[in-house]
Amino acid sequence: MNLSRAQLADAGWPETVGAVLAQNGMAPAQLQLEVTESLAAQDQQVQQRLHELKAIGVTLALDDFGTGYSSLSSLHQLPVDTVKIDRSFVCQADTSPHHRVLIEATVKVAQSLGMSTVAEGIETEAQLAAVRDQLCAKGQGYLFSRPLTSSALLDWLRASMPAPSSGAASSAAPLAAAVMV
Repeated sequence: MNLSRAQLADAGWPETVGAVLAQNGMAPAQLQLEVTESLAAQDQQVQQRLHELKAIGVTLALDDFGTGYSSLSSLHQLPVDTVKIDRSFVCQADTSPHHRVLIEATVKVAQSLGMSTVAEGIETEAQLAAVRDQLCAKGQGYLFSRPLTSSALLDWLRASMPAPSSGAASSAAPLAAAVMV
């Protein structure tokens, strides 16, 4: 779920999120909320809300990284678990050494801070190979799937799941698809 400016301005929002999670029997760590880089870096009030959400156990993703106001040097100040590398870098990852270096730097800084990374906007096998080469752990984009409703997601997951094997070890690909609903 993407957080809005209004939600992050609401002092009661973290409490509301915690209550909804409790009412539905969902562990806070099962919910990942996204905030754009430009919104996360905006002001102390927004950062305070992010810290409050993090304190209740919700995971946070920094969306569109590389297009906003923060930089790799200030990433450590944001209470996020995942950095989502903007598609504007990914779409040229297979053709531009400059974009590959920026992806690699983002991945390395995020990893050093204990954060995971997601490459956004993967549309071709060549882009997938390029972000894999930069050791980005996850990806999302039309190469994997168009946006899905919750029922279509269930169908997609069922069709994508490998058949159970007779004890053979699974060799998972180093890049997993993050599907947005």
